[in-house]
Amino acid sequence: MKNRILIQRLGILYLLVLFVCILAISSCENKEALVTPANSFPVGCDTTHQTYTKDIDTIINTQCAVSGCHASGGAGADFSSYYKVITYAKGGKSSSIWQDIVGPSSTPMPNVAQPGWSECDKYKIEAWILAGVPN
Repeated sequence: MKNRILIQRLGILYLLVLFVCILAISSCENKEALVTPANSFPVGCDTTHQTYTKDIDTIINTQCAVSGCHASGGAGADFSSYYKVITYAKGGKSSSIWQDIVGPSSTPMPNVAQPGWSECDKYKIEAWILAGVPN
């Protein structure tokens, strides 16, 4: 009887350890790895050390925060400042901006007649998000 109880407790402990290991492994995200291999970046596209102020602000203001879209009072989320943008950019690959620009989104952006994203702009946005959205 005691052996049977011991075996049951060990089985439960084993399942608990297995569950925790699976949970830990599945929650890992490699923030350094970009979806696109570095050797396929457009020539001259530097995605190192992207910051909002230095690199991303210009892209957001020409592609997103435009009249009728993500400007203040526009149809979409307000991207008129860094603090408003990061609300949608935090979270790495699960962030809504990453999903809409880089990921397999059902509503890819821009979804209206804009000049369009350059491939380099997409890589810069991706690198910035995966680096933790530095200002």
